[in-house]
Amino acid sequence: MNFLRFPFVLLSILGGILPVGVQAHLLHPQEATLRLEGDKGYLAVAIPVTALVGVDDDGDGRLSPQEIGQYQDAITDQFTARFQVSSPEGAAPLGFAWITNPQDSVAANDRSAPTAYLIMMAGAQFASAPSQVTIQTDLFGKTRAEQKLTFRARRNDHVEKATLTKAAPTHDFFVSAP
Repeated sequence: MNFLRFPFVLLSILGGILPVGVQAHLLHPQEATLRLEGDKGYLAVAIPVTALVGVDDDGDGRLSPQEIGQYQDAITDQFTARFQVSSPEGAAPLGFAWITNPQDSVAANDRSAPTAYLIMMAGAQFASAPSQVTIQTDLFGKTRAEQKLTFRARRNDHVEKATLTKAAPTHDFFVSAP
């Protein structure tokens, strides 16, 4: 599959098989997933708005759809600069990164409601299929609940979980062979 077409294929698949209410909440705040397929890694990362700089015009800790649209490049740039994926062979650049609004509001179907977190979908390109993957980030928010990121990494049938924190923002996955 063409690596750059993956986001569109993923959206088509999820859009076709998940009910609308479920599509809006694929990830909870402070959760992330990584799925390795050969030399590619596909990420979904829920980041708090308060972790971002210069995008919350009214300072309420939430982004309106207008703010997301206005600052989408700045949000994407901050994510790609502050979320690193690597293997023992070196950095795995993010080939794409885009923003999804989880619509975390009381009225989940109200697309005009502001959100306290965003879901970033991204793809990392490794030099070759990695034996080990390192994740590092400083995308932690201001509240106590936003000071951790629960991460789940999957390679084939092997799943590992870890919690990254502001004090321990790096984790090595798949250190020992499954």
